[in-house]
Amino acid sequence: MFKVVENLTFWWPVKVSEPDDAKPGKSIEHVFEVQFAIQSSAEARASARARTAIIAEIKADITDEQLFEVQDRVEEHDLKAMRRVLKNWRKIADEDGAEIPFTEETFAAVWAHQRVRTALVRAYDEAITLEKGRVKN
Repeated sequence: MFKVVENLTFWWPVKVSEPDDAKPGKSIEHVFEVQFAIQSSAEARASARARTAIIAEIKADITDEQLFEVQDRVEEHDLKAMRRVLKNWRKIADEDGAEIPFTEETFAAVWAHQRVRTALVRAYDEAITLEKGRVKN
């Protein structure tokens, strides 16, 4: 039976690709799991509008310093947007293999890695859209 849940959370795999040191020119995929919460359509639209408004500040005559400031604000927006939907994680460890607990500090440290940031955004987009189903059909 389908149940309409007000605040739906669910676990989803995140696939992070990075260069494989053992095989030059190849990449290796690592997977960990995150618990996402689905945003309402209104929240998603408001977040998209806010991001678009920041990016709209980029004009032809913008200075490098102003551009860097806008880029920093976009990155801050993206961090906060992901933090609103990412509630927990598992199967993620440091370079010594010790499990990394989910905290504000560890989230910020993991988010700082571009390859992880890209993988998290891709995973959330995949989870909330029908693209995965369309690809298989």
